[in-house]
Amino acid sequence: MRLNKLEPGFFPLDIFHEFCRLTTTSVIELVPFYKDNKGELFVHLVKRQTTDPFWPNMWHNVGSVIRASDNFESVIKRLITEEIGLKQSSTVKPTYYDHFIENSLRGNTSALIYYILLNEVPVNGKLFNIAKLPNDLIEYQKRYILRCSDHIFS
Repeated sequence: MRLNKLEPGFFPLDIFHEFCRLTTTSVIELVPFYKDNKGELFVHLVKRQTTDPFWPNMWHNVGSVIRASDNFESVIKRLITEEIGLKQSSTVKPTYYDHFIENSLRGNTSALIYYILLNEVPVNGKLFNIAKLPNDLIEYQKRYILRCSDHIFS
């Protein structure tokens, strides 16, 4: 296949996986937190599909590869409205935490890590107390969650 025939933006999955294997992809990871009325801190996670070739049926925080057609605002809006399930992305503002380069099962990623404090319970996914994270959580994302929660309380 000739690469000049591909349109910038969303790639077919098989091509996307090969790009990930051959290059370092830029991603935005968004760690959404929610504080209940008792002051307990929860993290919002979603489950990957059972057909996911790398992390089937595992919990993860929301994130996205930065597509050629994206800008920062479009990625954040997509994560908040589509993956978390909030109606308006303008009600929560992301806070930059750090940058990590990860060598994952899918390939190398250069991840910009942000967190947000949700002001409502999300429609999609599930809230987990940060002291009781699920065992089937993608391991390197557990680091993001715990480091961001430490940052909130420091």
